Amino acid sequence: MKKLNILLLGGLLAFGLTSCEMKDELWGGKESTDKGLLDLGVALKKAQQTRAGSEVDDFWVIIEDANGEQVDSLVYSEIDGPKELTVDAYTIRAHSAVTLQKIMDEPYYAGEEDVVVEKGKTAKADITCTMKNTKIQFSLSELIGAGYESWTVTANAEGGFICEVKSGTDNVAPVYWYLNGAVSQINVDVTAMKDGKTYKGHKTFSKTDSSGSYEDDDSQFFGGGETLILKVQPKSTDDEGNEGGNSGEGGNEGEGGNEGEGGGNEEDKPTTPEQGTMGDFEISVDLTFEDSEATVDVPVDGSGTDNGATTPGGGSEEKPGQGGNTGGGSVGEDNDDDASDTAITISDNGTGYLTNGVDVPQGGPYPTDVAVVMNVPNGIKNMYVKVVTTNDTFKGMVGEMGLTTGDGMDLAGEGTSELESLFPLPESGATDYTFTMSETLFGLLGNFAGKHDFTLTIVDAKGEQESATLTINI
Repeated sequence: MKKLNILLLGGLLAFGLTSCEMKDELWGGKESTDKGLLDLGVALKKAQQTRAGSEVDDFWVIIEDANGEQVDSLVYSEIDGPKELTVDAYTIRAHSAVTLQKIMDEPYYAGEEDVVVEKGKTAKADITCTMKNTKIQFSLSELIGAGYESWTVTANAEGGFICEVKSGTDNVAPVYWYLNGAVSQINVDVTAMKDGKTYKGHKTFSKTDSSGSYEDDDSQFFGGGETLILKVQPKSTDDEGNEGGNSGEGGNEGEGGNEGEGGGNEEDKPTTPEQGTMGDFEISVDLTFEDSEATVDVPVDGSGTDNGATTPGGGSEEKPGQGGNTGGGSVGEDNDDDASDTAITISDNGTGYLTNGVDVPQGGPYPTDVAVVMNVPNGIKNMYVKVVTTNDTFKGMVGEMGLTTGDGMDLAGEGTSELESLFPLPESGATDYTFTMSETLFGLLGNFAGKHDFTLTIVDAKGEQESATLTINI
C-alpha cells in the first residue's frame, strides 16, 4: 500500500470534500494554463518479447486528467510527435481498436500509464499493453479421425462462458474469453456416438496448478494472457487393459478361433472403443502463457475421474487398481458429503443487504448492522475486495489503491495493515470472517454520491472460492 494513498484517504476523511471549492483545493487549486509536452509510446507484451511497430498502429489512445475527465482520444498511428498538454497529472490508456466484449474472436490488448506533465518539460509515457482475455483453442484431429458418427466438445466456465464444437466442423477457430479475474476453473466435456452407443468424458482444470500468465500475476484466477489448448482423443483399448479385446466380452478367443476379431494384434486395432466398452477419452490441457516459451501440463481434477467414462448419474465406472470403495457405498456420495461439509458460505445475517443493497443519505446517518459473514471450513487463503463505482472522483481515489482492477485488493495479503481503519482484515487460515462497513468507511463514502459495489471474493486453502456483491447507494 502506497503511503500517498493512505494520506490521501485520510485527507478526504478529515476535510469531507463536501464542496467544489474543497475539491479544487485538494487537486491543487484553479486550472493551470502552463503547458508541457507528452511523448507517447505503445507496445504489446506477448510471448517471448515485447513488440511495437505496426501491431499497435490502430490502437486507441485515451488521455484523462487527474479528475478522470477525458482530455483527448486519438489513434496511435496519427501521433507524429510529442503532444502539448496543460500542466497536470494524467492517466494514459491504450487499447486494441475494438470494443472489449465477454466473448470475442480475437485478442484484446490494453494498458495504462500515469504521468505528470510539468511546465516546459517533456514527459515520457511508455504504455505496455497486455492481453486481457484468455484464448481457448481446440486440438481435435485425433477425435475427428476416430470414426464416430457424431461428437460434441464443450468448454465452459462460471459466468455464462461456453464454447461448443460439433462434428462436421472443418475449421475450429479459437475463441477469446474475457474472464476478468473472476474464474479459477474451466470444464471440458465430450460426448460422442457410435453404433448406437454414447461415449463421454469430462475434465476440470485450473490456473492455480501452474505459474501465472504474466510476470507480476500471482492470482489463481484467469486474468488474461493465457492460451489454453484443449486436446481430445479417444483412449486406446490398450489403455483399458484390453477390455473387450481379450477379456472374453467380445474377443471370443476360444470360440471358433476368432483371434483376428477379438484378440490377436491389438496394435492394429483402431483407437475408437468399438467392442462394447464404456467409451473413454484422453482430455489434456497445455497452458501456454503469452510471455513464456514454456508449455506446462495442467493437473486435472475430473468429476468424471481420469478414466473419463461418466454415468448418467454423474458417477464413473471404476477400473481395477484405482483405489475403489473398500468400505461399501458410493465413492461419489462420500465426496459429495465431504464437499458440503467444507463448502464456503456467505450471508448477510438476515438483513437482506446483499439482495437489496444499502441506501443511505449523503452525509449520513449510516446503518450499523451492515455485515457480510463468511464461513470458510478449509481456512482463508485470500480475501479480495473490488470496487465498482459510478462516481468518477471516488473511482480515481480507490483505483490508486488497486481496488478497481483485476481481482481487487487482497485483504489477507501483505502490506494491508494500514487499511485497518477502513476494512476489517482477515487472518490467513481462519475459518470465518465478517466484512463490515465501518463508520470510517461510511464517512468516506458519504462524500461521494452514486452507486458503489463492493465485490467480495473469498478463497480457501484448497483454491475453492465464493463471491458476493454488497451495493452501497449514496
